[in-house]
Amino acid sequence: MTILDRSTIREEISLLGRENMELKRALRATWTKPMADEQRRRVTLRARITELLVLLAAARGRLHVTRPPRGHAGAWDARAHADAVVARLAARSGASASPAIAEARS
Repeated sequence: MTILDRSTIREEISLLGRENMELKRALRATWTKPMADEQRRRVTLRARITELLVLLAAARGRLHVTRPPRGHAGAWDARAHADAVVARLAARSGASASPAIAEARS
């Protein structure tokens, strides 16, 4: 069983959120240079923050993302989406987060 370190995840969300807001502030100001890199970085940050929020919600037996992504066609299952995100994060970290989350859900 893998223990989910919620405080570390929350800290990472907080740090990424601050960086996201700094980028947002810079992107709202008049551009004096090309900002494509900043735009791409912000999209990446937002996706990472969402993944971490999905992980925390799954650990509580809840869903963070309940609607299909914009432009999604066809059937969509929020629980399957959350499980896929958790599995992807577990594989990325080299841990097996699924048993801990399954235990938290019960």
